[in-house]
Amino acid sequence: ADLIAFLGQSRWSGVVRVHAPQGERSLLLKECEIKGATSDDAADRIGEVMVRLGYVTREKLEEVLRDNPPSKVGRTLVERGVLQSHDLWKCLTEQVSEIFHAIILCREGAFLLVEQEFDERIAHNLNLSMQNLLMDSIRKVDEMAHFRKRIPHGRVYVVKKRASDEKLEPAEERVLSLVSGARTVAELGQAAR
Repeated sequence: ADLIAFLGQSRWSGVVRVHAPQGERSLLLKECEIKGATSDDAADRIGEVMVRLGYVTREKLEEVLRDNPPSKVGRTLVERGVLQSHDLWKCLTEQVSEIFHAIILCREGAFLLVEQEFDERIAHNLNLSMQNLLMDSIRKVDEMAHFRKRIPHGRVYVVKKRASDEKLEPAEERVLSLVSGARTVAELGQAAR
């Protein structure tokens, strides 16, 4: 986190590459903005992010992957009408955010700073604030420590203890309405997107 904060303050441009036991991840930076991210972890692939967020089913993803290379999954899903372009944008943003967060959590490995220009085509026209992502990652670390005390993993089933008190926000009401005792935390997240 300190390294990322320093790079942001100095408005550094280039590639931050992390070689760690969990795999290699990279951030593409241009003057304190994140233009893109890469990862060799299968869980970081855009298709996996879409499934995790509930925008695409596993079956639909596998069907598209049979006919198209992984680099064309998002475009193909939009062209087939399975996914809206603004939802693809949300998934791309979440993918970069997850890769960024994984880099922040990395405690061992080799961190490389490469001052180089990168191909803007691989950046998907993203302009994510490194400062905002850093603050969000720090918040996630704090919140996850709190949540992990009560919810050890995403395979825990959720049961409604009582009905809504009508004081919840609309998004919270929607999530509560999905709670039936038959869904896990991960499945609730997918259903609620």
